This record gives sequence, C-alpha cells and structure tokens, in this order.
Amino acid sequence: MTKLNVDELFELIAQLRHPETGCPWDREQALHTMAKPVVSEAKELAEELSAVNKNGIIEEAGDVLWNLVTVLSIAEEQGLFTPQDIVKVVAEKMVG
Repeated sequence: MTKLNVDELFELIAQLRHPETGCPWDREQALHTMAKPVVSEAKELAEELSAVNKNGIIEEAGDVLWNLVTVLSIAEEQGLFTPQDIVKVVAEKMVG
C-alpha cells in the first residue's frame, strides 16, 4: 500500500481548484460555502464514532479531512492564513 500524506491532499485540491483546468464545482467554493459541508460531515463522523463503526469512521473522517484541507487551501489562496499557522496555534494551545 502506498503511503499518502496530507501534502498530497493539498496538491489534489490545488489541481481541482486550478482556474483553467480544475473542476468547476471546486473552483466555485469559498470559505462561506464550506460551512455547511464541514458541519454535515462532522455530524456524520460523530454518528459513526458513536456507533464505533470502523469503516464508517474511516470514510467520514476522510470526508472531514477533505473539507478541512479545502478550507485551509481557500484561506491560504486568499492570504488569510496558512496551514502552518493553524498547526502552530494548536500546538501552542495544547502545550501551554
């Protein structure tokens, strides 16, 4: 099995959001349009976690991750913040 990393998700989203060759739906997404998908997928993940459904957790966690990476990509495109900013803030928050 090939190991994938989060950077590859960012690359895939960049391809899908490419202004000329990307997917029209992905190119149209903005921070405000991502709110509903994020909430919806988080609820679905919560249901699978409550049921302790391994396959469901894997699928829904993937959907949550996909949406989160999409949000981070859009924010970075707009110059609002970077994924590294998020990692720094959460690491500082957890450590102290």
